[in-house]
Amino acid sequence: MKFNSSSYIIVFVFILVVHFISCKKSVVEIAKKSENAIFTVYTYNEFGTPKSTGTGFFINKQGLGITNYHVLDGSVKASIQMKNGTIFEIDEIVTANRTSDIITFRIKNTNNQAIPFLRISNKGVRAGENILVVGSPLGLENSISEGVVSSIRKDLKNGELLQITAPISSGSSGSPIINEKGNVIAIATYQIERGQNLNFGVVIDENIINLSDNKDFIDRNYRFASNDFLILNKKSDRDVCLTLNSIEFGPSSTIIYMSYLNLDIHTKEMGIWTDIGNSEKSFYIQDLHTTEKIEIISSTIGANRDDRTLVPLMTLKQFKLFFPALKKEVKEITIKEGVSVNSWTFSNIDLDNYRDQVKFENEDNQYYNILSNLNSSNLKSEKEKLINLLEESPSNYLLLNTLGVISYLIDNNHDAISFFSNAITLHPSETLAYKNRSYIYKIQDDKDSFLDDISKIITLEPNNIEFLQQRFFLYYEMKKWDRALLDVDKIISSEEGKHPLHYCLRSVCNNHLGNKNEACLDLDEAYRISSNDIDTKIVMDLWLKLGCR
Repeated sequence: MKFNSSSYIIVFVFILVVHFISCKKSVVEIAKKSENAIFTVYTYNEFGTPKSTGTGFFINKQGLGITNYHVLDGSVKASIQMKNGTIFEIDEIVTANRTSDIITFRIKNTNNQAIPFLRISNKGVRAGENILVVGSPLGLENSISEGVVSSIRKDLKNGELLQITAPISSGSSGSPIINEKGNVIAIATYQIERGQNLNFGVVIDENIINLSDNKDFIDRNYRFASNDFLILNKKSDRDVCLTLNSIEFGPSSTIIYMSYLNLDIHTKEMGIWTDIGNSEKSFYIQDLHTTEKIEIISSTIGANRDDRTLVPLMTLKQFKLFFPALKKEVKEITIKEGVSVNSWTFSNIDLDNYRDQVKFENEDNQYYNILSNLNSSNLKSEKEKLINLLEESPSNYLLLNTLGVISYLIDNNHDAISFFSNAITLHPSETLAYKNRSYIYKIQDDKDSFLDDISKIITLEPNNIEFLQQRFFLYYEMKKWDRALLDVDKIISSEEGKHPLHYCLRSVCNNHLGNKNEACLDLDEAYRISSNDIDTKIVMDLWLKLGCR
């Protein structure tokens, strides 16, 4: 038998090639194997508003997660969402290396679910190697991009870096950079925007991951993942524009974080305040088990009407209310401003329910992102973005009112009425859209439609003095004295309605209805409660005009 050496070499090379190819995995195989261990990170600030998104992945079966330090830095809460939709709250920071921009953490896995994970490569990296990045750029979960290692660099800040051609966009920070064997070689960190395709990841191994403790991160973010900081994002019982964002239970104080969005076109600048020291008008927290009330001690908005904080139309104002520390055993509370039935109220808050939640979603995330960029020069373009958002959430009440207000601001009252009308159809028991639509009808001098809307508002809010006054003046203008009398009676019987001029107006109604004696009695009372010369002169002039004795 003859031995052909060239044939042997060919066979040997073939075997090596086959072996090498078999060790490499296709992009589809790598993505399928990796995607279940990769998750999107959602972070939240102290007002319960989404701060940023990023990507991360698990690196062991116990559920140790890893992402970039900067993804979590500055947030108070964070949750992760896996490909299958499972959501976990981040429970504890294990290691944090701000220099290398790497952080590891544990999750609240109360049901002890099995956790898929990725292996970290223990071999070196070479320039020209094919790589894969799986992340959530701009919140688009499990987006896959391919590339190669362009270069391996040293950086005084981050250590050993990979320059790669696979794109890293906002939201991709923390993504695994995976080699052809399906193992992680680096973690995506940043890109240089002024260049083309300049993307970088920090090379990771067990030594780098375990290099530090969590002290630096905890010192900078002492409230992170604390059970004493609860995110609620709960709307007020009576005003959809007011949100209770979060509550911080400190050892010496309780801090309430709220936000108010002015969408009321009646008031181009809404004044908000809380009367510090006035128990009948200021905020308090009530323990629903003991009925004990804890009154506000300070706030970041005006302390009285004269010192009110002005919130322009289409502006979101975030503010804090400070109270004495609540007892640890408090479970259910109500937060209310004063004793009036019209006051801002958040009823029956079950604190344990919010302690147990794992997703701190503000359902209006994209809405508030658009709102934050809104200004007088871009109303039309931002309106188009909001219309696109409306297609995804056609019944969103805040969104419909916002589009109505923007349409009004760009002098498109036809669209404004359409958006407000849609909001009314979908949410007939809410009053904001009625208020806004009634204003458009008023400036269009459509008295019948204006009257219909403000009457509906009064039906839904019987103690709303502002709209009782508006309807009274409309009836007064229309000389419908009997109906005007009914409304001014309600105004005077209210807490804030006992004003000399209201009695004067009622006296005019009574006089037109032939009730001269009642008209004069009203003027007597108006004179008695007058507190300045102007009011007194108005009363005396009307007294003489009606011929009272």
